[in-house]
Amino acid sequence: MMAHSIRAVVAARDAIHDLASAFCDKPLDLDQGISLLRVSENFLNNINDLVGLAGPDTYSEFRGLSRSLESILLAQSFRWTIGYIETDYWGGTGAQSAIGWAGEEVVFGPELSRTEWDSLNQNMVVSNGWPIDGLLRMLGVWTDGKRDEFDMLGIGNYR
Repeated sequence: MMAHSIRAVVAARDAIHDLASAFCDKPLDLDQGISLLRVSENFLNNINDLVGLAGPDTYSEFRGLSRSLESILLAQSFRWTIGYIETDYWGGTGAQSAIGWAGEEVVFGPELSRTEWDSLNQNMVVSNGWPIDGLLRMLGVWTDGKRDEFDMLGIGNYR
C-alpha cells in the first residue's frame, strides 16, 4: 500500500520563488504556472525559530501550519494569492486540507476532507469533497475533464 503525505505552500510561480529565495529553499515548478514549496520538518522548525510566534496553532485542520508559517503566508498574500495544503493518506484512507489567502485575508477554507472505508457498503466514503482541488481552482488551475486539478499538476508525484 502506498502512503501519501504532503505539506506544502502552493501559488503562482513568482510567489513561490520569492518565498523560496527568502528562506533559501528550492521550489518545485509544476504546470500551468504553479509552483510548490514543500514544508519539511526542518523548514518548519527554521520558520518557527525565525518568527517565534508561540501558542497553539490557529487551525486544527492542519498538522504543519504553525502560527509562524501562517503569519508569513498571510503577509505574502498582500502581493500574491497563496495557499497551503496537506495530505495524509495510507491505503486510500486519510485526509486532505487546504487554506488560501489573498489581500491579507483568508479567502478559501480552511477545509478538511476525510476518506474512510465504509465496511457496510464495501466502498470508500469521502466527506466534504476535495479541498485541495478547490484551492487549486481558486489559483486558476484548469482541468482537461478527465483529471482533477491535483492530478493535472502532478502533485501526487511529490509524496
